[in-house]
Amino acid sequence: AIATTNQPTNQPTRLLFPFTRTMSSAGSSTSNFVYVLSKDYAWVPARLVGSSKDDEGDFATVSIPTFDDEQSICSDGKTRSSKATTVTVALKDYPNHALP
Repeated sequence: AIATTNQPTNQPTRLLFPFTRTMSSAGSSTSNFVYVLSKDYAWVPARLVGSSKDDEGDFATVSIPTFDDEQSICSDGKTRSSKATTVTVALKDYPNHALP
């Protein structure tokens, strides 16, 4: 299961990461911005697109924006990356089995 929190959106959650909204009980997403571990960059921002559970544990599927170069990362706040990589991560690798 994805972690839930009742904190307001302008308050930091534990580990000092921005507020993460959760999957609803019906399984639909509600603006789920999270961070995932990266060997190259420590933490990278992502968007939660789904979750699953099997015999090996709980998993989250996230979409990570990708950019052609560093200049493409710069944004005026109105544009987003048009490319993304979808990955599935094991929640056992995260504190409290939840994505920050």
